[in-house]
Amino acid sequence: MGNKLEFKDFVQNKRKYYIADLELLEDAGNIAHTHDFYEFYVVLKGQFKEYFNEEKLIVDKNTVHVIRPQDTHYLTSTNQYDRNIIRNIAIEKQYFEQCLNEVGIEDCESIFCCFKLDEIAYQNYQTKTNLLLQLNNTEQTNHFLFQNILHDIFICGLIQRRNEDERIPKWLQFAYNEFSKDAHYIDGLNKLIELSGKSQEHFTREFKKHYGITPSEHINNLRLQHAAILLKTSNEKIIDIVYECGFRNLSYFNRLFKEKYLISPREYRDLNKKCF
Repeated sequence: MGNKLEFKDFVQNKRKYYIADLELLEDAGNIAHTHDFYEFYVVLKGQFKEYFNEEKLIVDKNTVHVIRPQDTHYLTSTNQYDRNIIRNIAIEKQYFEQCLNEVGIEDCESIFCCFKLDEIAYQNYQTKTNLLLQLNNTEQTNHFLFQNILHDIFICGLIQRRNEDERIPKWLQFAYNEFSKDAHYIDGLNKLIELSGKSQEHFTREFKKHYGITPSEHINNLRLQHAAILLKTSNEKIIDIVYECGFRNLSYFNRLFKEKYLISPREYRDLNKKCF
């Protein structure tokens, strides 16, 4: 079974989690281990081999893996990239299970697995874990962030399982993929329905069935993701970004942005300037 890592060896001051960005090398000398805590990581850069419960996995950018205390695993770089980095979080067992219960996660198999986050979920994960890395957060803020992170990962895992269990119609896959282009999602719902070639009622029903959200929610997610990238990488005025991404109301944009990223657009821009 290998070594057993103990949570008390990673944390100080009675903190309930440990978070760090780790760069792993091919010859890092990792050994198989279990824990007395839960652990999850997301690959930020590069590619890794993971030996997990006697299985061999290849995990690359955007992959998330939630690991239970009884699981045996270790990671090593495939040496295919110059840098190979994961953002790793170790969480006290009792606290992790408390958070799962508080956000109403019962189908735990949807979270204890290895899968890729879509780009929106990946951006959300980075933003929220960047906030966790700040040392001046209150305990209440960190608790809220953990709940949000676990909820996001659970939803992504659930959608992936549904997609594997239920084959998505080709016309819907086409509309979904084409609509990811900014020239389309900025145009809004009518463009999405046009790409599908179906009636609005039929399209809306099938979209919600297969993707777990409404078309309007998907449109807003894509627009918010685009806005977040512009806030991070450009010096455009926020009001110009709002209109460029397809929103027509600044107050509505601010409310949606804060619901998704937990901070205002201006705070998001300032935070990412500091982090990147």
